[in-house]
Amino acid sequence: MRTPIPGLVAALIVGLAGCAAVRVVGTEQTVIVGKTPITASGLDGYNALAVQVPDPNAPFVFINKNNILINEDPLYPERANGKVVIIWRLDASDSSPYSFPDDQAIQFRPSDGNPLPSNLDCGTMGQKKKAFACAYDAPDRPRKWKYGIRVKNATGTDPTPLDPWVHQN
Repeated sequence: MRTPIPGLVAALIVGLAGCAAVRVVGTEQTVIVGKTPITASGLDGYNALAVQVPDPNAPFVFINKNNILINEDPLYPERANGKVVIIWRLDASDSSPYSFPDDQAIQFRPSDGNPLPSNLDCGTMGQKKKAFACAYDAPDRPRKWKYGIRVKNATGTDPTPLDPWVHQN
């Protein structure tokens, strides 16, 4: 007797892919928040298999309605061997018109009593400039910096720059 393994494997792959695509759990419901009725799905939480846990050393940069969004703000990057490396990444698909324009696309900003980190080096990475890295010496005490981020749109108006935070412990 022959077992239809290829068909079974294909069905499992399709089934699992369908499950993984569901990011929120729960059917659509209408609830009252204060005095406001809200209709939403996912009131039972999210599917941990369908989302990626944020990595403070590897944040994703999204563009939504011409605004820059970072999947984690503030960033709390981890140190390794006395150094900190953060690599921001944009959508790598060929259909995405966004890239980092130059080696100043992300700039840390010092403030009173909070100088820039030692040996701070930043720049675009990759041929398509879809990644941007900063590396610096880990400070000896907790610090936090505002940083500016700019993205270029090859097909039109550049997104509004953003000023999120890096908190270094």
